[in-house]
Amino acid sequence: EGSYLTCPCVDPNISTDPAAVKFVADYKAKYNVKPGIYGGEGFDAVNLIAAAIKAAGAPGSDIKAYRAKVAANLASTSGFKGITKTYAFQPNGELVQSSVVIFLYKVVNDDYSTVGDVANLIK
Repeated sequence: EGSYLTCPCVDPNISTDPAAVKFVADYKAKYNVKPGIYGGEGFDAVNLIAAAIKAAGAPGSDIKAYRAKVAANLASTSGFKGITKTYAFQPNGELVQSSVVIFLYKVVNDDYSTVGDVANLIK
């Protein structure tokens, strides 16, 4: 209780983005709890991978070539709008720095509460 933590994740529960609001509502309806702190990023990751698979088309008989195509599609992702951020990757596979935001959270009543974006808090 009262502890602080940082996370490069966006709490989907406080987002006003319509897609995030829908994700949270659907999640709560199915599981009867709010999504966890990495819930939005997990949702985005699955959708990023699904988009890379869809763009690769049918696998065909050469599964190694297909996997390479999916990996290349994922690596070349740029401007993918998720519910937490817009994703783009550097050649080394890391996220483009502008899409990384660190948030400060505080534990209140055995739950986390968003304090804010660390960069804005230290200004």
